Amino acid sequence: EVANVVAATINLLFVIAAIVAVVFLIWGGIRWVISGGDKAAVESARNTIIAAIIGLVVVFLSFVILNVVFQFLGIPLGTTFNIPTVNNPQLR
Repeated sequence: EVANVVAATINLLFVIAAIVAVVFLIWGGIRWVISGGDKAAVESARNTIIAAIIGLVVVFLSFVILNVVFQFLGIPLGTTFNIPTVNNPQLR
């Protein structure tokens, strides 16, 4: 069904955006560590880290806003989060 394809595509795009932001965050940290105290390199790495954090915040806020809008309009986005549980009788 079309709604499921749209929901899966939106979710995939959010995951890709979050992964890209985390990769840039890690890359900025690596650049900071290998900067060797060079002020320009440290500043560039710091800007990369700040941009990555802002990107993560934007991705998560847009995810929340999109979910709220879709629920308000009655469009199922298919993004329910369930906390997994362990149903092992030995652990009880």
